[in-house]
Amino acid sequence: MTPPLDIQLPTLLAIASGGAIGAILRHIVSWYSSALGLFSSTLIVNIGGSFLLGILAAMPWDNNNLSPVVKMALTTGLLGAFTTFSTFSVENAQLLHKEDWTLLTLNIVLQVVGGLSMALLGLYLGNRWSG
Repeated sequence: MTPPLDIQLPTLLAIASGGAIGAILRHIVSWYSSALGLFSSTLIVNIGGSFLLGILAAMPWDNNNLSPVVKMALTTGLLGAFTTFSTFSVENAQLLHKEDWTLLTLNIVLQVVGGLSMALLGLYLGNRWSG
């Protein structure tokens, strides 16, 4: 009995490799955001990652001879490690603890509305670009 594609060793290694790259990119964005004094690196990666995932999710992987293993590496691996919902939750909990209602509200609204908007845009563009 052959295991499904998403738990076969080549797929797992591709996901792990993509995850390593995504984690490194996340660290780089965090460092630059801090160095530049930007509001939130989490906002940047979550909105950017939502956009990229939207594009990748819309692509017809089976119809264009694109490897499902590559898709898993990019989506589950790279973007899974790059975007950081757990960090989003902790940052909001910290703002809640500080009772910084303005930044808390701003962060939640921008993350959710921005992320959903960019995912929709990514899906739209991905569908248009893939024919």
